[in-house]
Amino acid sequence: MGQTVLRNSKGVSLIEVLIAILLLAIVSLAILQSSLIAYRQTTTNQLREEALRVAEETVNAMRALAFTQSLMASELTAGVKAPTTVLRSLRGYQVSYTVQRTVTDLGTAPDLTAKQIEVTVSWQYRGQTYTHAVTSILGRS
Repeated sequence: MGQTVLRNSKGVSLIEVLIAILLLAIVSLAILQSSLIAYRQTTTNQLREEALRVAEETVNAMRALAFTQSLMASELTAGVKAPTTVLRSLRGYQVSYTVQRTVTDLGTAPDLTAKQIEVTVSWQYRGQTYTHAVTSILGRS
């Protein structure tokens, strides 16, 4: 008599397992790449936000000074000031921001003395230099 062979087709073949692993690897790499792009963009935004804080702090410190003759002779003298470096901690790393201040005379009238203060903050991230500038007018009437 002939022997009856039972076929069980409920299992998964080796080729099906390999194809499933390949598809899972491709999807995982796509998700990893998008996560890396999101991380870089988030870091870039945080660096820009910190540069904005540095620039605003510098402008506010200059605006808080009294507009006097002695001040005009020192801090608010027209021209480009020597750049300063500000260190900030971001995600456990020290980030160096270079702050450049420029003061421009806007003219003197009998009743008004005005100066334009421009603060430019620059920093480097991944080999590229970024800048952010803030401009304010300081006057005395």
